[in-house]
Amino acid sequence: MVASIYFVQDMSGSMDVIRQATVNSCNEYLTGLKRDSTLGQCLFSLLVFNSLIGNNQVISKVPIAIVNPILANEYKPDSSTPLLDAILTAVTDLEREDGKVLLIIQTDGLENSSVRATMSQVVKLLKDKTAQGWQIVFLGCGPDATKMGQ
Repeated sequence: MVASIYFVQDMSGSMDVIRQATVNSCNEYLTGLKRDSTLGQCLFSLLVFNSLIGNNQVISKVPIAIVNPILANEYKPDSSTPLLDAILTAVTDLEREDGKVLLIIQTDGLENSSVRATMSQVVKLLKDKTAQGWQIVFLGCGPDATKMGQ
């Protein structure tokens, strides 16, 4: 059973053209998670990121059953995209957790400002975590998200 759900949401400027679709898909995914009776005791965290705010954990270890939907006025895309750094932050945070992990990354796949992580480091890290039993899901809102998911 999954114990921790960690949602990483791209809030960079390139997401502005798909702002409403991003909010809607996040909330739809969240609703689906809440309906899954096996996830009732899971703790949910949400990290949003861009180069202006860095990695901002707006929800930290809240029972999934009481997580509210994301409001459109709370999601304000801006600046560039340190996607790899955000993934590294999420994995580092999750390594401290006990139990199974579900890591969800919502992005258009563009990467243009990471300074702490490289693509090869993140790919290896995600492969290692998958081999350890982590579930990793990419929610794509653009054509480059498929490339990133690979």
